[in-house]
Amino acid sequence: MASVIGAAVVLAVGVAAFLLLLLGLDVAILIKLRSSIPQEPLWETHPHVDALDGT
Repeated sequence: MASVIGAAVVLAVGVAAFLLLLLGLDVAILIKLRSSIPQEPLWETHPHVDALDGT
């Protein structure tokens, strides 16, 4: 019975580590995307875009 509990603990720790790794990658990707997005409003960088209706 102890081996079953041990296997369950190892599996749970592995799944938790995998989810934390995915979360870390997602956060890193979001930070990279956010830093690459220009901070100016769209209508300043693209004059043909109207600020009100987005066309």
